[in-house]
Amino acid sequence: MLIVQPGFFPYTLSEIFARASRSGRISRAEYNRLTLAMMQNSLSEEEQSCIRRIQYAVRRNRIKVVASSHFLASVADIAS
Repeated sequence: MLIVQPGFFPYTLSEIFARASRSGRISRAEYNRLTLAMMQNSLSEEEQSCIRRIQYAVRRNRIKVVASSHFLASVADIAS
């Protein structure tokens, strides 16, 4: 389970993946943190695969990178 540093990621990788998949959006900050985590070379193969899937979805416009994390409130409405 991905936990980069205390306070660095408020959510686990699986939570970020699930939320991005459901909403079709990911915040710029989360996307940048995922990219940084990939560069650290300390992730399991499963975690790397999950991040690559998110990056692929962004490239294919299935997930949009949004400017801020203010969209999380609207995502919570979608989830309920």
